[in-house]
Amino acid sequence: MGGRRIILSRTEYVEKLLSPSIKNQYMVRFPYTQGLDELGIMGRGLLANHNLRSWSYNRHFFTQAILAPKFTKKAIDWTNELFNELEIYWNKLYLKDVQNKLNCSAWLHRYANDMIIALTTGERSYTMASYFNIQSDEKSEHPQALVDDSENFVQAFRKQILGGPLFIFIPPFFRHYVPFFKSRSDALLRNIEFIYQRLESIIKRRRQEIEISSLDKPLSQDMLTSLITANTSRDINHVETVEGEVMNLPMTDLEIRSILFETFLGGTEKISNLLTFIIYYIARNPDVKKKMLEEIDNYDIDLVDKDSPLKTVSSALITCPELLVKPTPINETISLSNSPSITTDSATTANTSINKSSKVIIGTISGIVGVTILLVIGIIRYKWYQKRKHGDKIMRISGNF
Repeated sequence: MGGRRIILSRTEYVEKLLSPSIKNQYMVRFPYTQGLDELGIMGRGLLANHNLRSWSYNRHFFTQAILAPKFTKKAIDWTNELFNELEIYWNKLYLKDVQNKLNCSAWLHRYANDMIIALTTGERSYTMASYFNIQSDEKSEHPQALVDDSENFVQAFRKQILGGPLFIFIPPFFRHYVPFFKSRSDALLRNIEFIYQRLESIIKRRRQEIEISSLDKPLSQDMLTSLITANTSRDINHVETVEGEVMNLPMTDLEIRSILFETFLGGTEKISNLLTFIIYYIARNPDVKKKMLEEIDNYDIDLVDKDSPLKTVSSALITCPELLVKPTPINETISLSNSPSITTDSATTANTSINKSSKVIIGTISGIVGVTILLVIGIIRYKWYQKRKHGDKIMRISGNF
């Protein structure tokens, strides 16, 4: 568990770490770990892939998928649609005085789960509906079988996240031979096998849908479809090179599975945790809440598309610097363990000598997660404005969080 850790937060110091060049001394994200190898994570995807050619290949198509304009539009649409669904559940539970305590963390985790799954696979997940069914005598309108299936899938990811340290920090001897550790290790191995099987079935089903669809019919705009069609006759992008290597081969199911797995693991926790901290920050700081409400009251609603608050001119967006700037130290803390780099040779950064195999950590928020968070914050503030404008009842945010 030891080893030197260096945390960098200033922009001028992290530029070298973010370079995509294979000559970069900070390319490696994790040292080789036998536990991650046992889980089938080591050497695949992006996070723990030491094969630089494979890493460049995966990174190229991952970036291509999330930067597509149609993907961005889809992200806005899903953000709106899922928040509207979340608001319906909250109205039924809390505005009708059925309950008076809202578990923000639980709800936002499920909101983030449903959003990430929709953006990556194009398929709906119903974990918010599942949590609503638990909290209320009234049941959601979604079929119970779909709700239960979504909940089991997401809980499997949650279990894997919580059990990850067992395979990173506990020596193999304990996991293989000591009863307590062995039982937990075996359970997590079965759990990740369940996740892999589900992801593979999703990938195969989408491949079949693409194969039987007519060439003149547009395909769905999600990450999975983009990864499957990369370098095929349905690909809308031209073949490019990365560090001189031609990326002209389609992605295999195993490569796609690894990227989807890492996207699910990384996206949900960052989005839900950061939004929870922001709400906690508002609840514990009356001055910040007051400034936020003042800005909402001064909001020029005539500049905004009433049907879609995010499809608007930039001058109409609520910025609320108190919310975006002050929680930054908390934001960085959340992200620290998710973006490490291992030096492959001695280096110098921020006038500090860094030895080989030191762990350098960037205290920041990844782009896609940061954008998603800002979209959600924008919708929340817009909804709040509408309710205040029309005198509707609003759930109370108090300091007793």
